Amino acid sequence: MTVKERVMRRIEQLDEAQLEQLERGLLEQCEHHANAITPELAEEFQLLEELAAPMSEPDRQAFEASVRRRPLFGGRSLDLEPDV
Repeated sequence: MTVKERVMRRIEQLDEAQLEQLERGLLEQCEHHANAITPELAEEFQLLEELAAPMSEPDRQAFEASVRRRPLFGGRSLDLEPDV
């Protein structure tokens, strides 16, 4: 028996009052999860934007120039090939 079949059997055994209580509980959980997740996702997207900003098209050349000047191990610099 699948999970869906088990859930449907249990739902069919509930009376109207129990179904209404179940519905309220499910709606509250959905609202709680929607409100709890949205700010976290917004913050994660903001962090991703901040991380990606140096690689965005207008700033890419300045970023690559600053990377070329940064010393790597042993004082060597990173020589990037120019864009074609």
